[in-house]
Amino acid sequence: MDVVISSEETIAKSLVGNYRDEHLFALRQAVELYETYQNKITDCEAAIIAQINSYPDATDDEPPPPAKQSNASARVRAGVDVREALFKKSGVDLLPFRVWVPILCLPLPARSAST
Repeated sequence: MDVVISSEETIAKSLVGNYRDEHLFALRQAVELYETYQNKITDCEAAIIAQINSYPDATDDEPPPPAKQSNASARVRAGVDVREALFKKSGVDLLPFRVWVPILCLPLPARSAST
């Protein structure tokens, strides 16, 4: 991907346009909805982490190295490494199973702790 560096004058010219009120209204609504959804996602992630942390640790070991390197943003939610947290609670590395959803994994530590 090439990075294009434009002058301030070019950027200012590109921002000149026909800003109709209905388009600005729709854009403002879209931005507000985006921000609302981001806040809801943050709330859900915090609730998931709180639920995971409510279970006792099944192991003090570190999770094994991942078979495939993953992006940190795919593992870290609300400042917590979900892979590591789920491993400590369940004693099983759940992330190699590609068809997983964090919410579906929440009951697993309870099941493993009770068995």
